[in-house]
This record gives sequence, structure tokens and C-alpha cells, in this order.
Amino acid sequence: MSIEVTEVMPGSEAERVGIRVGDHIEAYDSLDIGSNAGLFVSNVSSTEGRENVLITVTRLGTIKVKGGKLGLKVSGLEQTPSDSSGVSAGVPVHNEFMTLASYGRFMAGFGWFIVMLGGFAALIGLGVRGIGIIGLFGGVFVAIMGVGFVVNGQLVSCFVSIEKNTRKTTIALEALNNQQK
Repeated sequence: MSIEVTEVMPGSEAERVGIRVGDHIEAYDSLDIGSNAGLFVSNVSSTEGRENVLITVTRLGTIKVKGGKLGLKVSGLEQTPSDSSGVSAGVPVHNEFMTLASYGRFMAGFGWFIVMLGGFAALIGLGVRGIGIIGLFGGVFVAIMGVGFVVNGQLVSCFVSIEKNTRKTTIALEALNNQQK
């Protein structure tokens, strides 16, 4: 069993190693892909940055490719936006992941800015006569609000990461179950 290549992008890693439309991919990174295109996509993503990854193509045999973006599309996948693998992702790529991850990073950064602002306000409050304790408490209050933003941003980023990893794990487990049948 294998998955069929339906498109090869010009100038891509797939084109460089000689993969063509109509070729069949049997294994990637020493893992039998079978007909599970989702497993293929998650495996390509997981090899980003590696130099020598083995891919088995029926017509070419086993060849070495650079890990990560291959620049091809395969059968058995919905035609949805590409993920970082350069393979059209059959598992729906949820753009809200990127939006939520960006939101989380922004909120954490904004929170740290507020914490620093509150710290400066507290220091200024201590050093200026007439403001004293009110400035100190005001600065501490602002810093505590900033910590709330930091926690909010970190939690959102954490939950986004957990969801993405859960999705990839589910694909891998489904592939293993299908191979055992």
C-alpha cells in the first residue's frame, strides 16, 4: 500500500530528488506509510531540519531527502492549506491555531510590559515625596495586573500546543491501528 503524489512544486526538494506526479510513496523516515496520508504529513513535519531522511518511492526505491518541506501534494488528503511540511495537509489545518498562538504570545509580551511599567511606577512612588505609599501600592497593583496578562497568554499558548500535539498523536495512533489490522 502507498500514497500517490498528485503534484510536485517547481524547485522543491521533491523535484530535486526526482519525485514525479503519479509516483507512489511507501515509507518515510523508515516508517511504513501504507495508505495513511495523514501519517505521512505528520512525519514530514517532524523531520524539519534533518539532512538525511529516507523516503521510499516505488519508481525510485529508497532515496535521501532533506527533512521538512518536500513541496508536494499526495492523494487521500483534503485540499486544505499547507502546513509547515510543504505537503497539503489532509488533517484540517486550523488557522485558529496560528491566531490563538499569536494571541498568546502577544498577551504574554503585553503582560511583561505592564509588569515592568508597574515596577517602575512603584519605584517612582517610593522616591517622590507626597506620592509615597500610594504610588507604591499603585505600581504593585499594575504589576499584578500585568502578571494576569502573562498567565493568560501562557495558558492560551500551552493549550494550543497541547491541541496540536494531540491531533498529531491521534493520526499516528490511527495509522498504527490500521497497520495492525
